Amino acid sequence: MNDIAVVICNYNKKNYVLSCIESVLNSSFRGFDLIVVDNASTDGSVEAIQSQYADRLTILENEENTGGSGGFHRGMKHAVDAGYKYVLCLDNDVEFDKNAIGALYRFMESRPEAGACGSAIYRFDDRSCTQEMGAMIDYKNLGFKLLHAQMRNAKPPEETECDYIAFCSAMLRVDALKRVGLMQHEYFIYWDDIELCWRIRRGGYKIFAISGSVVYHHANPIDPTTTFSHYYMFRNKLNCFARHLDDHAFDELPELVTQRLYRIFAVNRNNLPVITTYMHALNDALNGIAGKAGEGRILPFESNASIFTKSFAGVKTVLVRHGGKNDHLRNMIVYMKKISGCDIKVAVGAEDWAVIKDMEGIVAANEQDTFERTIHTFPHILDIPEYEQGVIYLDDYWNFILSDEDLQYIKTFSEGYDFFHKTHYEFIRAKLSELRRSQRILY
Repeated sequence: MNDIAVVICNYNKKNYVLSCIESVLNSSFRGFDLIVVDNASTDGSVEAIQSQYADRLTILENEENTGGSGGFHRGMKHAVDAGYKYVLCLDNDVEFDKNAIGALYRFMESRPEAGACGSAIYRFDDRSCTQEMGAMIDYKNLGFKLLHAQMRNAKPPEETECDYIAFCSAMLRVDALKRVGLMQHEYFIYWDDIELCWRIRRGGYKIFAISGSVVYHHANPIDPTTTFSHYYMFRNKLNCFARHLDDHAFDELPELVTQRLYRIFAVNRNNLPVITTYMHALNDALNGIAGKAGEGRILPFESNASIFTKSFAGVKTVLVRHGGKNDHLRNMIVYMKKISGCDIKVAVGAEDWAVIKDMEGIVAANEQDTFERTIHTFPHILDIPEYEQGVIYLDDYWNFILSDEDLQYIKTFSEGYDFFHKTHYEFIRAKLSELRRSQRILY
């Protein structure tokens, strides 16, 4: 038996998983066994894998879709029970550089303090641009911050110690898994890799990402038609923070959750499916309900991106005065051009232009250009220092101000927060404390 069990989790991505398998098998490093966990795919994935690679890998078939969390949990358990030294978890939509596995293996062999090590992840459609290389948890904003993201034609550092690594490509030390446990299959999807890395760090190990291991990841602009990601992201992050924050940070969590809920309601005031889903996610998180989402949690909806872009029907020329995050700009422009057909040009300062100028589809505005509409972008529409009447605002999350009615609502939204806080804070605080007592893992 080899030292490494490479585990690919697949659900209904036949073409992607075949390409992923091929790139793994073409690796220059050969000291691994390949395992594909299939989550009851209905697109012929298993049949295609068996036809092309039956004698070169092991297929574990789940009877139902257990999500990425359940798929990786089963693959990890198989590897731990079989006695492998490392588990390399891969998403089915990545392709490997031939040296990627060997680089991870050599790093883990030389660094016994490393519980896990991840690859530098590059965009599949723009291989000169990084997607991320490690990430840090940002509990103040109930989120995370990607490291070395959107770096074009510039190599990240050789190694980065971080809070977690994306399981697009993550090598885990089996001894660490024996100490802290496997991936929480109850999460189903999202925040499962963050939660496991948090346990690994609390178990006395460190997490790293290295630039010597490169994978390419299919990363397309998000065009959601359901509230799937809203539900799982919010439910699982609350569970994760309640379980793992230190005592001081946990004391701040109820206030942060209360603030975040009110902001979500404010920017989605006309999007009832989103608000309904968040209420279910909050209720399920606070009551320790996990697993696959129950009935009525995930709803069809029209995204804010779609609503905003449709308002530009018939508009030919658009100027974007950009003050948001540069790594969001390209996806926003690609999506708007695709849906509305607008000719979009960008006005930014010289420092920002040096970063975005090589992005596909980004065109600089000239002084002589005229535009039918002008969009002012900011990181978040609730945090703009001063609002102007008649200005179109858009933030990095596709929240927008299109009309004077929108503007008036946003300018006065904070006036209702005191009442919201009084009616929600104590309940959220008590339930989070109860969840923490019932599920906290101690070492």
